[in-house]
Amino acid sequence: MSRRTKIILIQAAVVVGLVVYYKMALPRIEKARAEGRAAARERAIKDFFESVTMEMPGEAGTASGTGVARRLRRTPGAEEVQQALGAPNQSMPDFAGAQHLIWAGNEHKLTASFNKGQLYALTISDLAGEHGERVYDSSALWQKF
Repeated sequence: MSRRTKIILIQAAVVVGLVVYYKMALPRIEKARAEGRAAARERAIKDFFESVTMEMPGEAGTASGTGVARRLRRTPGAEEVQQALGAPNQSMPDFAGAQHLIWAGNEHKLTASFNKGQLYALTISDLAGEHGERVYDSSALWQKF
């Protein structure tokens, strides 16, 4: 084999290797990264919900009469929530000037409602059946759905 033929074969092997990498390995790596980001977002949603809400012992849920009522432990600002959860998937203002931000994970959807920049309601929903909880500053307004 001549030297020229060897160089052409080596270059062809490199090109084939790159094509295989970009067609097969790169999509798998990207899929694994996306799954990791989604799992991290799901954990962040659950952790944030637990850190901001608290159970009210001795108070039954008002919507169904069962369960333990929850209320907001603290009312962080919109910037603090976005810093904890990242950019929201969706943002919607309402007619009264309140802002509703939505974060979606693999299993849960979190809706944070802000009035004048302060959190006043938090809704977490199960994406499989849309069951969840609405938690307000007062435990009297707690709703399980």
